[in-house]
Amino acid sequence: MKYRINLFKSAASIFISFILLYGDYSVMNSSLQAQEKPADIILYGNEKCGYCRETRDWLKSANIPYTYRDVELYGTYQEEMYRKLSGAGTARFPVLDIKGQILVRPSVDDIQKALRGEKVTKTEERKIKSPLWRPEKKKSITVKFESVKPSLNAADVFLYTDGSPENRKLIAKLKSEKIPVTLKELNLMGNAAFFDLSSRLADNGYGNTIYFPVAEVRGEFIMKASIEDIKILIIETTPE
Repeated sequence: MKYRINLFKSAASIFISFILLYGDYSVMNSSLQAQEKPADIILYGNEKCGYCRETRDWLKSANIPYTYRDVELYGTYQEEMYRKLSGAGTARFPVLDIKGQILVRPSVDDIQKALRGEKVTKTEERKIKSPLWRPEKKKSITVKFESVKPSLNAADVFLYTDGSPENRKLIAKLKSEKIPVTLKELNLMGNAAFFDLSSRLADNGYGNTIYFPVAEVRGEFIMKASIEDIKILIIETTPE
């Protein structure tokens, strides 16, 4: 009985010490948070985004404080960013929240205007493509694929896949026809790879939804690509 009482006292002592320690930490943490002054700028991006690095470098050189939120490192930041983007346009990095105003890949002038409290209005004339966009056949009507194939290298064609059976079939076809390609299996990569592709597709006129497989031939994108689509785009983008 004495042993049980001593054991109970020891457990109670440890529990009380934990509560006191945790309580002190919570108070200290709350105090530190209260002292922090929130920045006027929240920048959403990722480490693989060149535009993000350029914007952060400029903010640093201009001594403008900002809060950086890497959408790859913390899942809820993605949800937060897309929630703010609702009605503000297609996600293209970096996305900046400046005093509540949401800007997508803003210029330096746009950032300065927003910091002054001015409303930034952008009227971008951008091409719009449907997910079923296909290149117009011009050269490919008369030029044979085999005539341009010898000049190809893996840097000319990138294939973005999500690991589905349909994607694997296309990979197998490309291999069987010995078409050099750089494979990007996004299902095996981080969130930043998805956001980077989404941003680049937006630059090419597509929306936020990605339809795999996606082929990139010399900077031109096709969603739901077939091997025939890839061949045609290779011919159309081959220099004279």
